[in-house]
Amino acid sequence: MSNYNHLHDFFQQLERTVQDISGQSSSELKRNINNTVRDVVNTAVHAVESISDAVTTAVQNGTSSAQQQYPPQTGTNGPVGAPYSSPSSSPVPKTTLRKAKPQMIDKALAIRPKKVPGRISGTFLTIAGLSGGIVCGLGALGALGSSAILGALLATGVFVALAGRGFFLTGRADRYARYYNEMRTVTFCPVSELAEKVGKSPKYVARDLKNMIRLNFFKEGHLDAEEKTFMLDHATYEHYVQSRNRLEAERAEKEKYAANPELEATIEEGMLCIRKIREANDAIPGEVISAKLDRLERVITRIFEFMKKYPERLGEIRRFTSYYLPTTLKLVAAYREFDAQEVQGETVLESKREIESALDTINQSFEATYDKLFEQSARDLSADISVLQTMLRQDGYEKDEITGAKPD
Repeated sequence: MSNYNHLHDFFQQLERTVQDISGQSSSELKRNINNTVRDVVNTAVHAVESISDAVTTAVQNGTSSAQQQYPPQTGTNGPVGAPYSSPSSSPVPKTTLRKAKPQMIDKALAIRPKKVPGRISGTFLTIAGLSGGIVCGLGALGALGSSAILGALLATGVFVALAGRGFFLTGRADRYARYYNEMRTVTFCPVSELAEKVGKSPKYVARDLKNMIRLNFFKEGHLDAEEKTFMLDHATYEHYVQSRNRLEAERAEKEKYAANPELEATIEEGMLCIRKIREANDAIPGEVISAKLDRLERVITRIFEFMKKYPERLGEIRRFTSYYLPTTLKLVAAYREFDAQEVQGETVLESKREIESALDTINQSFEATYDKLFEQSARDLSADISVLQTMLRQDGYEKDEITGAKPD
């Protein structure tokens, strides 16, 4: 019980203070309150140290006593309860009997719960604040009607504020330890799951995590845009950002198609055409025709990719989609049918040669169509360059300085 002498003295002092309140003058009461508050703080510090030492000593004594009271029992094959081993086998290494250490988060990502700011100071502030608040509150009751009551009330308010701050710091340290334990084996976690662990609402936990990120508890922590997922490191957050951007782009593209039914139908028709050309290419074994069909598939794909990016230019390829493309598909289907014939007569061979020649012309025409789509962009770019050069010359720059050409 010697470890608790400080606390015993503190409560005795508190009892004497309450008993002497009624018989003191205002000046004596005020002086006594100030002295008592100062003593309370010192007593609280000693009390915390004494309790900590007592707990440590008790744990150590309990462990050694248990070992002395219950020594390992031995049997014919070794200690009772130990894994069986034959007399010739080597004993079980001690390392296999130790409890595995819990997995820790990398120090570069988060601080250890035992080192979180406020864990120890919060406990001290709580004890000091409650102790001082009790003493000063009782002093204020005894000072009713005297001039010392204002000082006693002020001191009570200060100690109550200290206790409140202590509760806040210890509560935050406890929540951080729970967040930390939950993130030991993962790099991201829904905020709702963390909220269940600490018994708070998801909004509260989101604010709590943002504050801990700001205080560098989680050194690479991030919350998603909706504050519904917590991520432990930069790599996970970067992956999340990339995935979100990709999904937003896909959503925007779908919305764009939905707003333009004609574009949606045209793109769908183009994708169907490309699939049919690829299927025919796979079915036809000839290398020459295969190269022509590969070239055809590439140029058609580029044309429709351009349309996805610039849907307002859809009218420029209407003739391409309504006539040239269906006719080309008919030629490819006919070649596939001719090539599948077991007997290749002169008529079949001549038809195949004509289609091969026509595909060369079609490929050149489609590539010219694709190139023509960039004419407007090229004209706009040339106009921008011309305007820029004119402005630079007006500002005193020579033409040679703009183009980089050497003067004659």
